[in-house]
Amino acid sequence: MLIDFHTHKLRNKNQKDIEEIISIHPTKDTEKIFYTIGYHPWWTKEALSIDELNILKDSYLHDPKCMAIGEFGLDKLQGPPLENQLKIVEQQLKLAQQLQAPVIIHCVRQYDTLTKLKQQYDIPAWIIHGYYRNKTLALELIDKGFYLSFCCHENAPKTFLEAVKEIPLDKMFLETDSYPEVDIKMVYEFTASLKNIHIEDLKNQILKNIKTVFTKWHIG
Repeated sequence: MLIDFHTHKLRNKNQKDIEEIISIHPTKDTEKIFYTIGYHPWWTKEALSIDELNILKDSYLHDPKCMAIGEFGLDKLQGPPLENQLKIVEQQLKLAQQLQAPVIIHCVRQYDTLTKLKQQYDIPAWIIHGYYRNKTLALELIDKGFYLSFCCHENAPKTFLEAVKEIPLDKMFLETDSYPEVDIKMVYEFTASLKNIHIEDLKNQILKNIKTVFTKWHIG
């Protein structure tokens, strides 16, 4: 089984060997099967209301196909002022701690702040999605307890591809995110080649990782 850990559009629902985990923003009507749900910093300007938080809470508690809270996070380049972003992030972290739900994190140039936040909240799994940086930062984040999810393809920067070679198999996920031209099968094939392992071993390890961080997962 191939699992697309983070994407924004269901593209392979009729393929039995592919499962896609759709990232949902509560204000957007998106087709989904398995999904995560959170308030993204690009589309969330002010602190969340109780009703908005209850949408996340009810989804995670009552829908068996809601796997985690997220994506949410910090973005230095886009979204409201960082002070507002931080308030919104902490609201969702507090909820995730209460629910003991894993979180999917969007992070752009705010890794120091994110690392400090991780020390303050008891959350079972933190996954940074869309990782595209270098080996040094990747290994630092993994050492601090983060998982990394990324879209690995032949046109990616060399510094990132060098990072992929070093990221432990049990700390990674593969995704297509918002890239319509990228096929998850190609991502798996290229990553297996880059890490010099058989694709079946990669598929099995990713599934094992999924079951580790998503305690509600029941496929495969």
